[in-house]
Amino acid sequence: MGSIGDNSKGQLGNGTFTNKGTLTLAGCPLTGSPTQPINVIATAADGSATVRWQAPASQGSNPITSYKIDSSGRHRVVVTAPVGGPAPTEATVPGLINGQSYVFSVQAINSRGVGAKSTSSNVVVPRSDVPSVPRNVLASINDSSATVSWTPPLTEGASPITSYTAIASPGGLTLPVSGSPPATATTFTGLTYGITYTFKIVATNSHGPSTASAPSNSVVPSRIPDTPTQVVAEAGDRLAIVRWTPGYHGGRPVTNVRVTASPGGGSVDVKCGVSSVTFTGLTNGTTYSFSVVATNPIGSSASGDTATSITPAPRSAPMGYYTDGAKTRFGNLASPSPNDSVVPLRGVGTEWLDFDL
Repeated sequence: MGSIGDNSKGQLGNGTFTNKGTLTLAGCPLTGSPTQPINVIATAADGSATVRWQAPASQGSNPITSYKIDSSGRHRVVVTAPVGGPAPTEATVPGLINGQSYVFSVQAINSRGVGAKSTSSNVVVPRSDVPSVPRNVLASINDSSATVSWTPPLTEGASPITSYTAIASPGGLTLPVSGSPPATATTFTGLTYGITYTFKIVATNSHGPSTASAPSNSVVPSRIPDTPTQVVAEAGDRLAIVRWTPGYHGGRPVTNVRVTASPGGGSVDVKCGVSSVTFTGLTNGTTYSFSVVATNPIGSSASGDTATSITPAPRSAPMGYYTDGAKTRFGNLASPSPNDSVVPLRGVGTEWLDFDL
């Protein structure tokens, strides 16, 4: 008789054993772990599958305590025997994706280890009576209209899809989409400028509506800014001060305002929030008009033009009394020398007046 520590064989009743833990009775080996389960059958449900099997031909050297159910390594369920009873031979595998294909295998477990995998089950495709979720919802904006498109659900459920419903947020405005089959795009009109919108889609068949899709990308209804109004200019010495009233921004921030002089075509750019600019470098004696254009990310407004033209001119010098040491004079204060004593008197004409005082 051999010992457990070597590779020799010994006799035990009508069987033999080896040091590898295999007991053979009447020609049938009893290994430590169970053999593979048999007759594995799967039945699909909504987002899940029920898997049934028969117990292995041999439980091994110890009772089966649990079974492990696998689906290509992506989903795993373990069912355990209740106290004092056999392990169940049925399990539900949750979390499956409707419309995708699955097969399952089962392994029996006892205290000595995990047995071999069963032969794979039949292929099943989980589904719901109602459609699965619409996919890939995309929105694009054009002025105050948004066009929304989507991809049909992976599975239409137990009957064909008869309609879709597009839902705008905020506001909850809905648009039904029907047809045979129904279209997978629709357009919302009259949206509010400057508001950020997203959209969801619900598919419906004769059994009811699907879960709403994930939200689309966000869009903001917008257009070019309104034309600046009340454009006025005030002439100075080789310059003009131009003022205007901003128009509506069009739903997107105004990023630039350009003031252009004519003739010459020179321009000055100012940022949003500014409604006046000093235009320098003009030629005195030349008549100018000005235009103002506002720009946002969508584009540029029409030109707001000055109602009247202006002509830059030299600034009139102040008038006043001054003395040149011999006489006291009244005249243009730009004329006296730096040593003259000047007494300003503004608002009087430009002619020279001599006084003998």
